[in-house]
Amino acid sequence: MINGNIIENYYVYEWYNTENNYIFYVGKGKRNRCHCVSKSQRNKYFLRYYEKYNCDYRIIKNNLTEEEALKLEHTTIISYKNSGMCCCNLDTGGRNGGSAVGEINSQYGVSPKDRMDNDTYIKWRAKQRARKDGEKNPNYRNHTLHKKYLENPQLALEKQSRPGNQNGRATPINMYDSNMDFVQHFTYIFDCVDYLIKNNITKSKSENAVYFGIYCSNKNKRKYRGYYFCY
Repeated sequence: MINGNIIENYYVYEWYNTENNYIFYVGKGKRNRCHCVSKSQRNKYFLRYYEKYNCDYRIIKNNLTEEEALKLEHTTIISYKNSGMCCCNLDTGGRNGGSAVGEINSQYGVSPKDRMDNDTYIKWRAKQRARKDGEKNPNYRNHTLHKKYLENPQLALEKQSRPGNQNGRATPINMYDSNMDFVQHFTYIFDCVDYLIKNNITKSKSENAVYFGIYCSNKNKRKYRGYYFCY
């Protein structure tokens, strides 16, 4: 229902964060589909975002055939995802229900990090790690590698060392305030992570969580904890 009138034809709509205009979901439908927020109608990522932020929806274009709506939904999602938005769309739309597997799946070859928002990805990654802890790890009680390292300290140093900013692949990173004025330069991203944690710029004590916050700030050109970070 749009402005009190029931729309019989199809339309394409978007849900957005009213505080920063971030578009987190795009869909197609008719009648009252655009404002449905029930568990049976929305995926869990949509519902989590909806509960966390102030959100609203708007119609992108209406009076479409279903084919026209599917095409517009697909191109709109791709365009927004290329700009770092649509974190709650699990695929790129453009299909009339159903799912696909293998190379015809729109998510084929897309990493979990690129299809999830930052908070969701961090939780997913933690679960994957937990599955490999203790007895769930296929190498549980396998001491062969440990013995190799004991017998060959040089090998252990080569394989286990974390040289940080001594690593030739370390990437310098700059930190800017909300006005894009230069704040600090770091020769290595974990130096930046330590800086944010030690100066209480972030409440998180998880290096991985802060790392991905900085990574997403650079990738999506958005602020993280009030600052911009550029490689």
